[in-house]
Amino acid sequence: MSIFARLIGAKTLFFLLILYTSTLLAIDVTFDISTKGDFYNIIEHLEYNKDVVERTYIPHSDCKIKRIIDGNEILWDAEPGTECGNLTVFALGSERKMLSIRVMTASGSEFIWMERFRSHWRFMADEEFGKCWYQLHHGRELKLEDPHSHTFKAEECKSIYGKGLRIMPILDYKIRSVTCLGEELWSSDELDCEFVIVYGDFTDPRWVSITINFGGIYHTVYFQRTAIEWKTRSFEEFSEEIKRARIYSDDPGEGCSYVTHFYRHSAPRRSAVRTGTNTAEANAGHWNFINYTEEEIKDLYYECASGQRE
Repeated sequence: MSIFARLIGAKTLFFLLILYTSTLLAIDVTFDISTKGDFYNIIEHLEYNKDVVERTYIPHSDCKIKRIIDGNEILWDAEPGTECGNLTVFALGSERKMLSIRVMTASGSEFIWMERFRSHWRFMADEEFGKCWYQLHHGRELKLEDPHSHTFKAEECKSIYGKGLRIMPILDYKIRSVTCLGEELWSSDELDCEFVIVYGDFTDPRWVSITINFGGIYHTVYFQRTAIEWKTRSFEEFSEEIKRARIYSDDPGEGCSYVTHFYRHSAPRRSAVRTGTNTAEANAGHWNFINYTEEEIKDLYYECASGQRE
C-alpha cells in the first residue's frame, strides 16, 4: 500500500473517530419554537411562500434536540433511542400555525404533524396535515373592517342596492371565512366564496352579501348588523330593510351607472338598465323604455323582489 493511500485511510479514520466522539459527547437541547432560535446549537433555514414563512431548524452535529416546547407548552419529548433530526414551523405572518417534526430512530425516520388549534397544539394524521397545509397557503380570512390587503381586491361598485364595495380574492387565494371585528359571519373549508359586497359606508359595515359557489351553482347569503350582532336575512328581508335605510347612490351621473337583473324562482322576471335618465323594463319578453325616477326604479325593484309583479 502506498504512503498516499495510507495517509488517506488514516485521515478518513481520524474524521470518523471525531464524528463518533462528537456523537457521544453531543449535548441534549430543549428547543423553544417561540424564540428566534438557538443559533449556537441550531441552524435556521428560512423559506418564503407568498405570505407563509417556513422556518426549518437543524441541530448541529454536537447537539441533539430532545425536547420541543412552545413557551410553557411541551410539544414533543424524545423517547429512548430517538432524537429530532429537524423541525419546520409554518407561520402566517407572526402567527405559528403548523409544525412538522422529523424524528430519527434506529430504523430510519418518521414525521410528527401538529396544528395550532384554539391556543394549543394538537397532533394530526398525514392526510389532515396535507389539507391544513393547503388551507394555510390558500385559504384566507376576510376581515370586513380591513378589506384592503395583498390577498384581496376591493373595488367600488353600484347596483340597485346602491353604493357597494366588492371584495374578491386574487391569484389562487380562497375566502374561507368572513368576519367583522372578531364576529364570524360565514366560514367553510369546502365551499368557495366568490365575492363579498359591503353596502353603504365601507368603514362601518352594516349590510353585507356573500356569494358562495356550490359546485357551479351560486347562492347569496345576506347579513345585517344590528345593535348587538350580525343577523342572517332572507332576500326579501334584506331588500326591505335596505330600502328603508335608503343606501343608494346620490348621483348616478351620465352613462351607464348600473345594470341589474332581477331574479325570481331562478329565472329573470324583470330587468332595469339605467343609462343616465333612461330606464328600460322587460315585460313579457319586450323592452319598454320609460323615464323612471330614482324612487320608481327602487319601487320596481321591490315589487319584483317581493313577487308583487308577475
